Parts: sequence; structure tokens; C-alpha cells
Amino acid sequence: MNNSTSLYIFIITIGTIIILSLSKIFFDEKMWIEKEEEVKGWYCGTVPTGIDGEILVFDSLNIQQEEIVKIGKELFEGNCAQCHALNKKVVGSALAGVSERWESEEQLIEFIKYPEQIINKNKYAQEMYEEYGQFMPNHDFFDDEQLKSILFYIKYRSGEKVYVELN
Repeated sequence: MNNSTSLYIFIITIGTIIILSLSKIFFDEKMWIEKEEEVKGWYCGTVPTGIDGEILVFDSLNIQQEEIVKIGKELFEGNCAQCHALNKKVVGSALAGVSERWESEEQLIEFIKYPEQIINKNKYAQEMYEEYGQFMPNHDFFDDEQLKSILFYIKYRSGEKVYVELN
């Protein structure tokens, strides 16, 4: 074997090592990001420990909350998922954090039921209409408790802290 062949093999070997190392870093980081998003999507909360980026997961739903999430999920999938996703715009807005964008839950519920009527009363509703150029159809067939269960489900799936007020 001459010097040029040895140099060629050396360069190929080093190049392969570099490519494999970079792909491992990218793959591992991508897996961590996907795992973190999955964890945030399915549990009440996550707590970063600060040790090697490890995340502790806890699920603190009680039986009543689990039932609300189940009802909210069914209603969401049957009525909302055609136009909305949690973390991306589809036909309508992304719904993660939707409750925080409204002054009150009552105002949000009124908007869901009668969006066209609320646009003149609410600046955020006006901004959404300007952005999307259309109204969401009325969802006045829902009662307030059904809408609250959908909103609870959205919060839960988004990784927000959730609670139920007991009467």
C-alpha cells in the first residue's frame, strides 16, 4: 500500500467518525426533545432536575379530574380537532395556552359559543378575525360544563397545571 492510499483511507475513516458523531449528537438531542414534548403533552407537569437535563414526571390527577379529561378529550376530538391543534395553527389557532389569552374563562366560553357576536366586544377576538379572515362556527350546542371539560383537557394536554374547583 502506498502513501496516497493510506492517506485516503485515513481521511475516509476520520470523515466517517465525524459524521457518525454528529449524527449521534443530533439523533440523541432530537430524541430528548421529542420525549420532552411527549411528556409535557400527557402529564400534569414536569420538573427539570437540573441533573443532565433529566426530567421528573408526575401525574396528579384525581378520579374526578381523570373523568373531566376523558370527557374533554372525546368532545375535543369530535368537535375541535378538525380545525385546531394544541401547538400549531391549522384552520384555527393553536390552543395551548388559550385560557391565558382571554380575560376570563366565561368570556372564552361565550366566544366559543358565539364568536361573531363577541368580535365587537373583545380586542383579542378582533385580532383573531383579522389574522384568520373568518369566524369560527357557533358552538352553542355545548353547555358550559362541556366547554369547561374541553378547556381542562387542552390545559392538561398542554402540560399546564390543572385543578378543579369543588362546589
